[in-house]
Amino acid sequence: MHFEPYVFAFDLDGTLLQKDNSVHSYTLEIMQKIQQSGHINVIATGRGVAKTLPLLNNKTIDYVDYLVCSNGSCIYDVKKQTTYIINTLDKAIFPYMRKIALDHKLIITIDSADYNATALPDNKVPAWMTDANIMDMNIFNQINLDQMQEIVDLSRTKLTQIALRNPLNQAKQITDLTRVMLKKFDCNIYLTNSIYTDVNPINTSKLIGIEYVLNLLNLTTNNLIAFGDSGNDIEMVLKAKIGVAMQNATSDLIKVADVIIGNHNSATIGEYLEKYITKTQG
Repeated sequence: MHFEPYVFAFDLDGTLLQKDNSVHSYTLEIMQKIQQSGHINVIATGRGVAKTLPLLNNKTIDYVDYLVCSNGSCIYDVKKQTTYIINTLDKAIFPYMRKIALDHKLIITIDSADYNATALPDNKVPAWMTDANIMDMNIFNQINLDQMQEIVDLSRTKLTQIALRNPLNQAKQITDLTRVMLKKFDCNIYLTNSIYTDVNPINTSKLIGIEYVLNLLNLTTNNLIAFGDSGNDIEMVLKAKIGVAMQNATSDLIKVADVIIGNHNSATIGEYLEKYITKTQG
């Protein structure tokens, strides 16, 4: 009988990663078994490649075949150590994002295929960060806004994402403002993990990035099982053969999921996968 692998796609923050930026040891163990049994593990994240690779290099995440980064703007093939850029942002967007960051004292991050940098308001961690989830702030390359503009202006810089980190109580309003400010540009804007305003190139999404990987493997979304927790995961969870929402997911994601599992600060993904693998084998 012909073996067709499943492709398991995992969002990172709020899904595969626990609050302390680690993956539950049981989930990692099951991910290894999945890979050994011929299935494919994919990370699908809003983080850029330069902010995701350190997690792979220090084995925080492991047994992964592909990284779909910057909400699908670029793909990293782990075995080949190769990055594929799906699309890039118009650099004229940056001054608008810079103005929003300055006016509202926000954290702004830029990503390219091989670079990541963050500018803090007044070059310091804002007071509102103290009660927020730190999440990916443990891996960041700090520069100031003028330096950031210089990097954006370099001809070799191919922007795959510009993101704002907002106080929780302002994130939706700032995301709506960003949509208004950027309405003349072709881009996708997501509210991610309830706090990030992610701006990505048009014709990119986590689903489109995953479909690129599926195409490389001669597979379709019928082979896809996707796990997520927020707005930038909706499309992949909706279109997957099985879309899985975390218990801590936003209500819009829970609405489109086929299955709701436990909280991300637990072994819930490993437990779900273990059952699933057993079921498919039996």
